[in-house]
Amino acid sequence: MTEATNVPDPGAPAFLRPEEGLGLEWLLADGLGGYSMGTAIGAGTRRYHGLLVQALRPPAGRVNALPAVVEALTLPDGRRVELSTFRFGDDLVHPDGWRRLRSFTRSDPFRQDAAEARWAWRVGGAAVERSVRPLWGVGGVRIEHRVRGGAPGSSLSVRPLVALRDFHALLRRGAEFDVRVVRARSTPDGLAHVAVTREGLTLHLWRNAGEFVREPDWWNGFRYDRERERLYDADEDLFSPGRFEAPVGADGAARLVIVARVSPAGEAPGDPAPWMDGPDPRVAHLRRIASARPGIPPAFVQATDDFVAPRTVGGKRLSTILAGYPWFADWGRDAMIALPGLLLTTGRFDEARALLEAFAGLSRRGVLPNCFTDDGAPPNYNTVDASMWFLHAVCELAAAAGRSAATAGLLDACRAIIDHYERGTDLGIGVDPADGLVAAGDEASQLTWMDAKRDGVVFTPRNGKAVEINALWISGLRGVSALVGGAGAEALRSRADKAAASFNRLFWRESIGCLCDRLAPDGAGGWAPVDEVRPNQVFAASLERGPLAPERRRAVVERVRGSLLTARGLRTLAPGSPGYCARYGGSMFERDRAYHNGTAWPWLIGAYAEAVWRAGDRSDSARAEALRAIAPLRDGLLRGAGPCEGQIAEVYDAEGDPQRPDGCPAQAWSVAEVLRIEALLGAGAQTSAPA
Repeated sequence: MTEATNVPDPGAPAFLRPEEGLGLEWLLADGLGGYSMGTAIGAGTRRYHGLLVQALRPPAGRVNALPAVVEALTLPDGRRVELSTFRFGDDLVHPDGWRRLRSFTRSDPFRQDAAEARWAWRVGGAAVERSVRPLWGVGGVRIEHRVRGGAPGSSLSVRPLVALRDFHALLRRGAEFDVRVVRARSTPDGLAHVAVTREGLTLHLWRNAGEFVREPDWWNGFRYDRERERLYDADEDLFSPGRFEAPVGADGAARLVIVARVSPAGEAPGDPAPWMDGPDPRVAHLRRIASARPGIPPAFVQATDDFVAPRTVGGKRLSTILAGYPWFADWGRDAMIALPGLLLTTGRFDEARALLEAFAGLSRRGVLPNCFTDDGAPPNYNTVDASMWFLHAVCELAAAAGRSAATAGLLDACRAIIDHYERGTDLGIGVDPADGLVAAGDEASQLTWMDAKRDGVVFTPRNGKAVEINALWISGLRGVSALVGGAGAEALRSRADKAAASFNRLFWRESIGCLCDRLAPDGAGGWAPVDEVRPNQVFAASLERGPLAPERRRAVVERVRGSLLTARGLRTLAPGSPGYCARYGGSMFERDRAYHNGTAWPWLIGAYAEAVWRAGDRSDSARAEALRAIAPLRDGLLRGAGPCEGQIAEVYDAEGDPQRPDGCPAQAWSVAEVLRIEALLGAGAQTSAPA
């Protein structure tokens, strides 16, 4: 590694301190589950950051193939001016390319010709620009460098840093790579091509110009600060096969385009020519979505689209929703919760139906998959709520796209869920015939969204009859009854009425002025209320077909507003409660302990805002209050505020001004619920929204 040379540069730097750029992340999805992601100054702070993270079994099987490139401009006198910046060890930020960085932007695909990330540096009188664009719908990445105003005789150097590893893993020096120059120069017959192979995978690197200098080398000791914060292994070594050199011509210009893509070793990687200089197909895709829903802010169109990906079920290519970037795959409950905001508000009804078909095709005894993994293993089914949210999503699809959108197959899946829950199914899930309420799990299981468990410790036990599960059960029975009609409808309504009466009798607690969080087994065959003030009760007040009368809706809203509401979501436990944690941080054990014991979740703001609106009889003042609740998250996304530009984080600290974000920097249901409320309560909502 060469020390950077200080060359005077005009103009103000993009960041006064490297920490500013390290704290701002960016994300670009490839539409298949892969992505490009990093920080504004280029240094990776997570093992998941990479210019090319490709899904080999869309949307999973993700491989971090190309974490970064090292860029420099060599001047005619031989001085090397560094453009890159990385983190090494505890304190070293090196090289110092961030000092020459004049701007970092994400392009606006509604006004510009690509959805990409762009950097601009100044080196004396020369301007150096880089753009990074995932190959949307294909898998791969296009990286372009341009030099303007450079001194003839200068040369741009771009050194790829290769990992070719599972994106959850880390690479160590000494791993074996094979470097092969397939084509040394670009000709009319084909592009210059270098292939780097490791453990059955090949990273193909094509370029339009310049030379490849074969120079195998290791760069050691990259430090990923965000991994270290989680007390994970945070250091990595990366392999470089060599460097690409592009000379600056007599006109002071140079242009180097590199296209990178992974394929199984020995498999044809495809023709790179269309990806080299062809248009970005995601631009037309995003503009089509926006044109169908002109009232949605364009930034939300792109944010929602980032999470949509294909999933093949039974040989049929369908749709799914990734729960969050960078590390989550698709989760059943997350997909069902996010579906209305991500797909219905944006008019993507066919994809919404395809998603529901995908999960229906994977259901087991009425239980939908909870989550998928990247290693190709069978999905996990440890959830009671994914199926309840499925019922809700089918009803929402029918409301948005017409009753015919709830196809016979989807209604059959709804009936199967209801029948299996009535009879009793896996994981202790079943309806108690005494009161018509759903019970599930035992003390060792975590089947609701509050599912944190580590080292055998269940931090938020919710076995028994959980409040939101039964609010969803009642709402689902009522909603499905309206869709199926006929004699079956009356039976469903009767079940719903019985459960609703029991719900109001057993969950309402005068002692705390709201609903208890669950009814736990009392060890004697009965049920004991757990009087924790948690946000799960808000769904009983927000659901259109929920179990509460208006006065109890209002009481729930008042209690949640007073104890749980923050500017970035709802706290998961009221301050002052036993076990309350104000900060989410430390080891994964400490994080899991705080996860649902105070930590604020943005996605919950959607149910709260809708509950405010409904409890306030959909008045102008209630609508205004609900919109104020989502405003900080909405405005933060539109302004490009962190932690990830154009996205909303998974969680925030329960307290603080401002609250500190953490977890996944881009979370599907966080974005979905803010947009859903924006669409529900926006202009004209009072006359067009359902009661």
